[in-house]
Amino acid sequence: MVKRIKILSVLIFTLMLVLTGCGSTKTYTTNQINTIDKNAINAVRLSRTNILVQKDFTDKELISKMIDDLNKVTITKLSSKDDKKVMDNGNTLKKDTTITINLLNDKGVVQSSAVLFSENELYFVDVKSMQSSKRTISYLSCKDDQTLKAVKELYWLSSKAADTLTPGLSVNSITFHEGFRAPGLKAVDVEVVSRSESKAEDLVEGDEIVEIAGTTGKVYNMAGSKGTGITLNPNNNELRELRIIQYNDVDVNEKNIEKVIFQYHTGKRVEIPVKGITPEVTHP
Repeated sequence: MVKRIKILSVLIFTLMLVLTGCGSTKTYTTNQINTIDKNAINAVRLSRTNILVQKDFTDKELISKMIDDLNKVTITKLSSKDDKKVMDNGNTLKKDTTITINLLNDKGVVQSSAVLFSENELYFVDVKSMQSSKRTISYLSCKDDQTLKAVKELYWLSSKAADTLTPGLSVNSITFHEGFRAPGLKAVDVEVVSRSESKAEDLVEGDEIVEIAGTTGKVYNMAGSKGTGITLNPNNNELRELRIIQYNDVDVNEKNIEKVIFQYHTGKRVEIPVKGITPEVTHP
C-alpha cells in the first residue's frame, strides 16, 4: 500500500511538471512578482540590445495588449547558477533576436521588466530586487500552451514595434483578400518596409518584390505586379522609412506567406525574413 502511494505521488508530480511546463513545482505569474496597475503605465520602453538602441512607446493599445500578454505568462525562479548559464556572460543580450521590455510609470520608473530571447522564451526580473543592493531575482518562462502562446504574441508585438528602430528591410504586413478573385484563387498584399539612416539608402523606382512563396509550397512571380509604389512614412522620427505594397493572385489554400524575395534596381536580390506575422483577411 505504501509503495502504491509513493508511485501515485511520483505520477502526480510528473503530471504537474507536464501541465506547468516547468522543471519546478513552484511557479508564479508575472503579476505576482511585479504587480501592475495598467492605468499607471504610461510607456513601454523597447530595446534592441544587440545594436544598443531603445525607444519609449506611448500607444495605449500597444501597452494594454503587452500587459495582457505578460500577465498570461507563467514563470519559475532561477538560481544564481542557472541565471548565469541563461545569460551566458551577457552574450544572450547580444543576439539579434533579443528584445528587452520595460514598463514605465508617469515618472519614468520601471514597474516591470522582461527580456524576450525569442518567440518561445522570456526572462523576467523582480524589479524590487533589481532596484535594491541585493542580488537581482530572475525567472524564466514555462513551456505550457498558454505561456508559449502569450510569449509568441508578446514577441510579435515587440519585434514589430522595435523594427522601427532597426535599419534594413522587413515584411511589415500580409493581407489576404478572399472572395474577390476567380474560383480557386485569392489576392494577397505584401507590404515591405525599408528603414535607413540616410536618404542615399532610400528605395527608388525599380526596387520591388519579385517572388513570394506560400504555405502550400507554391512559388509566385511578383515581378512587375501592381502595387502602391514607394511611399515615405513621416511618423518614424528615428530613421527614414519607406514602404511598398504589391499584390498578386495566389492559391486559395494559402494560409500565410513564408518567403519574400526583394530585388533592387541594380539587380541585387535579398530574401527578407517573414517572422511572427499573422495575416489579415478581408471578405466582400
